[in-house]
Amino acid sequence: MLPDIFKKLFGSRNDRLLKQFRSSIVAINALESRFAALSDEALRGMTEEFKTRFAKGETLEALLPEAFATVREAAKRVHGMRHYDVQMIGGITLHQGKIAEMRTGEGKTLIIELLFSISKLLKRLDKSFSNKMVSKLKFLKFIKNSNSKYLH
Repeated sequence: MLPDIFKKLFGSRNDRLLKQFRSSIVAINALESRFAALSDEALRGMTEEFKTRFAKGETLEALLPEAFATVREAAKRVHGMRHYDVQMIGGITLHQGKIAEMRTGEGKTLIIELLFSISKLLKRLDKSFSNKMVSKLKFLKFIKNSNSKYLH
């Protein structure tokens, strides 16, 4: 009974986490038109700008909205696919070292791009990290292909 009252007053742990992420999502979405106006060359140059700012002491959390907005715009141009808010939330969750559970079709594969962008800033994109991500991508592709006949 008492836990139910607390849950109604303060929300579940998941509700509270989503509320925390909302400010980042709002910031990312607010940047969308600015990044859409950039040339391909300027968009590519953002990574170096982020690396410089990170080296000068700016935190990843401060860079995250712009980094994710950059990845979103690049994905729209390259793949024709836009990262939706749920994918941004998944990227933030995994960046923080938490577990993100997503249903089939919610874009788990697109989240990998977000993590690569942050990892590149940290220079963590070493061979073992890269191999793990490629293995996960291959596994996701295998699952998608092997189960596609059941999804119709």
